[in-house]
Amino acid sequence: MSSMVKAHPVSQQRKSSLVESVAAGMITRSAMVLTSSLHTREGQSHHVSGMYENTYQLKPDQIPKSCQLREIVQEVLTEHLSGLTYDQSLGVMTKKLAEQMKQRAKELALSRYKYVAMVVLGPVTRTSASLASRCVWNPTYDTFGEFTYTNHSIMATGVLYGLYVE
Repeated sequence: MSSMVKAHPVSQQRKSSLVESVAAGMITRSAMVLTSSLHTREGQSHHVSGMYENTYQLKPDQIPKSCQLREIVQEVLTEHLSGLTYDQSLGVMTKKLAEQMKQRAKELALSRYKYVAMVVLGPVTRTSASLASRCVWNPTYDTFGEFTYTNHSIMATGVLYGLYVE
């Protein structure tokens, strides 16, 4: 029995392609996964170049305290929202507040920590709001701080997570 294999050329820059086999008049298909991308084949890797040794560090030198992160959230929200009245255009400020919280947390200079900030901002009304979040969590090294700021017309809740990256 003769068998012909027809493979699609690599020049199509596809990460996976089909291989068609013709055996005894039947066409069968199977998937072929290419393990290298165009960049690595041409010597241009998108990864960081250089040699680094593994540190095998499984725990942080210092863990951020929840009260430190709460204080950062409280300072940022109070600093930017005090004296303001609620307006719908204030909603775009949430991104600025979250970025400011992350920057201040990075100033703690704790290595291998990633910070995630979340801000919810709205008017003070008689309605209620619920806020929930979920993530993979290591209770030994990961922590968070939260604070809710309110004045006569604005309610804002900020949460700052400190996650250890091994």
